[in-house]
Amino acid sequence: MLRLSSHFANQPIYSVHAGGKVGTLSRYIINPNTMIIEGFYVMHGGVDDKLILLVQDIREIAPQGYIIDHEEKLAEVSELIRLKEVLELNYELIGLRVQTESGKKLGNIEEFVVNDDGWMVQKIHVRQPTWKSMFSSALIVNRTQIVEVTDRRVVVEDGVIKNGSPVRAAEPIN
Repeated sequence: MLRLSSHFANQPIYSVHAGGKVGTLSRYIINPNTMIIEGFYVMHGGVDDKLILLVQDIREIAPQGYIIDHEEKLAEVSELIRLKEVLELNYELIGLRVQTESGKKLGNIEEFVVNDDGWMVQKIHVRQPTWKSMFSSALIVNRTQIVEVTDRRVVVEDGVIKNGSPVRAAEPIN
């Protein structure tokens, strides 16, 4: 299922073993090399960013929140050696500048869409400057149109816009 990145904020985490809530999603952990969400920082016992929930440990996503088998699935940051480099990057996709290969500035990422099957970023929603957004539709860029991702910007194909307007109109999201 496709999910907007805003869906992740403050979602409760429930443990089948504990029979109740064991934490709250704090923020996502994204690998900029693959554009895949690896996990989430968890607010647990009033403390933030000390525990991580890996996406492979999510049993189910229910309307009430995220369900895991056991609260022991919440790992301490120091335990996740495989993710050490990604965690040190502290990469944030929201707010990054988006521009075309030829250098035309399109705006900043305001949201993205993830397929919760593989946790891969599928689309980015670009917030255009106010004066530009009055004359064109929303700009949604597909993953296949992304050429480069850095810590400061996302570069997309020149074909994303034509004559100053997006080539494709916004696509509906479930």
